[in-house]
Amino acid sequence: MIIQPPVYFPFFQVVRDQGRELIENPLVEQEADPAGGRHYVMDFEALEAQAAEAEMLLLCNPHNPGGRAWDEAELGEVVAICARHDVMVISDEIHMDLTYPGIAHTPFARVAESSDCRWFTVTAPGKTFNTAGIGGGYAVIPAAALRKRFDRERRGMHLGEGSVFSLTALKAAYTHGAKWPAELMAHVAVNRDRVIEAVADLPIEPMAPEATYLLWLDCRGMGLSDAATDPGDTALQRFFIDKAGLGLSQGIIFGEPGRGYMRINLATPTRVIDRAMAQLIAAWGRWSKR
Repeated sequence: MIIQPPVYFPFFQVVRDQGRELIENPLVEQEADPAGGRHYVMDFEALEAQAAEAEMLLLCNPHNPGGRAWDEAELGEVVAICARHDVMVISDEIHMDLTYPGIAHTPFARVAESSDCRWFTVTAPGKTFNTAGIGGGYAVIPAAALRKRFDRERRGMHLGEGSVFSLTALKAAYTHGAKWPAELMAHVAVNRDRVIEAVADLPIEPMAPEATYLLWLDCRGMGLSDAATDPGDTALQRFFIDKAGLGLSQGIIFGEPGRGYMRINLATPTRVIDRAMAQLIAAWGRWSKR
């Protein structure tokens, strides 16, 4: 099973928990350019070679933590490679509604539906409408035979159909929440810009996201990450917690390519972001004088 780190950390564990072999197809970081800034792209050459030995690709679309909203050309290349090698694609699109102004999400289904690629999509309203705690995830599986297999496995693991509470919330969100995503992302965009502006004078380089309410921070310039002496990248995490009082997500848990990175959640009041950035700037000021 192929995953593309740095990627949402449960992807690693779900493969291992099923007794499957994990194949890593790391994303490639593109240098800054005037149009798009620093961002990740897929290594299609490596993916082609790895697909010959794989059964499945777990795709994160949009990507967490890098914030890429994969475009139609990129997804088309994934479809072509996976169709050639009969690799099934599971597209995790839980961040599908969370794109920034001017950016559109491309569903994998739109690109794959008329191809020979085997695929299905999994998603939920939880990220968009902040209902993750009550469940409500669902799968979209157009192939009848695959849908039957999926349902048989689900029943065999005694996974239910979802609670009345979660289904009611899902229906309410999708029926009456049409204006919410745009309003939410307008607010998140303000927070994104506040963080990018705040770290401009710090040895931290943000990767401006196209989607998600998450921001990936390249903190390698702080000089706190050393794979040889600190394999768990704990010194960087301890700085953020002990010196700045900030509990961000540690980049290393998203895979080795996340070493030296931290992930910040932007879905919070702007006053919280401003306070967090003030704490970070002050902490780095004290630390850099040592």
